[in-house]
Amino acid sequence: MTRPLLHVPAWELARTPIGARIGDLAARSGLFLHHFEHRVHLAAPEHWLPEGRSDLGAPAAWQNGVLAEAKYQHFRLDAMVGSFHPGHRSQWAVHELCHRLVGFAWRPNGTPLFHPMAARLAELLPTAVWYFFEEGWLRRCPAHAGQGPIFGAYCEACERAGRAPAAPPGEDPEQDAARERTLAAGLRFMDRELAAVARSRRSGRCEPNGWATLHLSTDALAYTAANLERLHAPEMGEFVEKFFRPGMGHHATLDALEARVLEVRDALLNGAPAAHWACAPAAWTTQDLAWRLLLVRAECDPDDAAFDALGRIVDALADGGSVADAWAGYQAIHQDFILPEPEDVFALGFDLEGAPGRSVRQIAEGLETVLPNTIALLDADEAPGVIAEFLTQDTGERGPLARRFAGHLRATRPGPVADLATYEAAISHPLPPDPEAATLGVAGAKDKRRRRSSSFEVLRFGCDVLALAQALDAEPGADAGTDDEPTADLVTRPTCLVIGRPAHGELVISDITAATADALALMGDEAVEPTTVGLSKGEAAALEAVGVLVPAAWKCD
Repeated sequence: MTRPLLHVPAWELARTPIGARIGDLAARSGLFLHHFEHRVHLAAPEHWLPEGRSDLGAPAAWQNGVLAEAKYQHFRLDAMVGSFHPGHRSQWAVHELCHRLVGFAWRPNGTPLFHPMAARLAELLPTAVWYFFEEGWLRRCPAHAGQGPIFGAYCEACERAGRAPAAPPGEDPEQDAARERTLAAGLRFMDRELAAVARSRRSGRCEPNGWATLHLSTDALAYTAANLERLHAPEMGEFVEKFFRPGMGHHATLDALEARVLEVRDALLNGAPAAHWACAPAAWTTQDLAWRLLLVRAECDPDDAAFDALGRIVDALADGGSVADAWAGYQAIHQDFILPEPEDVFALGFDLEGAPGRSVRQIAEGLETVLPNTIALLDADEAPGVIAEFLTQDTGERGPLARRFAGHLRATRPGPVADLATYEAAISHPLPPDPEAATLGVAGAKDKRRRRSSSFEVLRFGCDVLALAQALDAEPGADAGTDDEPTADLVTRPTCLVIGRPAHGELVISDITAATADALALMGDEAVEPTTVGLSKGEAAALEAVGVLVPAAWKCD
């Protein structure tokens, strides 16, 4: 391996044999993923957008600490640096890396039909890996075990169960049989899709082949509609010509792409040999940066000096020039022309040598939308440094930005600011509802045993975080005490809260004693009588009334 795969949690590649093989091939190929939130996504040139789809060119905006990934704004089959989005489920890393192992097909002056056929072939194996080949090995929660893929549904319990490595063959004969059925179904899906592509090439029409909700022909047409002008743009030809040599993921024909799909498939399923891309991570970095510079140049008039100057930087990168030289060159051009900010263009979403590769500005904007009081409480001069430090450690963890940043503060700067961040993150991104308890309520409990609802969390703070938040809400941007400092009593008074949202209910924020917090922690999600963990009958009744405690079981008859 040349270096660790950036932004990919190790367990996501280790839990199934398919993920492990993809991870090994990807590492040998120098592949890695950018961090979606750390990367500034540049707007597409207007003349590349299909008529009436200006939305495809607009970069995503933060909403409550979430930076959404729009399918046809951000995804490119010809981008060899894939995306790690911390808000996506854990199957995405393997899927993204599989895309890069397969590569893409493109040729100058390709016909309109060539492009959806190329997209369809490029999507085939990553899709089969998601719905069949890795799915056959993944552990699922009891509600979904043995039922196959859950498609668009999201199950937090499945995400937790999926962290455990797959059971080895022979341990569970029933699971082995289900896995064999799933793998066989995946092979049939691929065979049918390849046959449909062959028919399409003969007939000149996009012949369909559907399975459940999957329709790769429809997806390929939508991808082509969003990208056709870009694929026919001179910048695309320049990109491929200058930055792809043989063995770097580009296929000049559909036949070559199909052969690569089958080669990688056999490597994943049968351990057959498959060539890895003859490329080091530095080359993928150069390629990724060059495309962004070509994107900026596409907005320039060819007669302008900026067009030629940007072209010289691209040519220097193609000749082996450094990222640092490109950074210096772009900064110089930016002083004389109206161009995107250097820090945005070079914010690729991973570390660069000689340039800032991650956007502090973008993360700061995201935090402002979800942790406003935390950011207000941070010293204005200190905040950029704290965020920059967070970016260096924010690699490979899934979950909302607010919760990840709060965790970073607790680990590096425990105190009122970290407490406030934890509180704001909890109320902005509460735990998923407990559907069984929300539907069945408290009536008809089987006995006196209770468990803590999975939709509630118990949080301990070293300060009076509710009073601190209320003071900052009352005067945004101001501290919660006098003389621009929080009062000593406010920041040294320990408090405990239980926070959660029952399904279809209002968010519950309840101030509890340390003893009650201890009892709830001791209880966990185990079924016990509340008095056995130190809760009085009155406390138990109050906690049950707001949904924190729920019956362990219900009567059926």
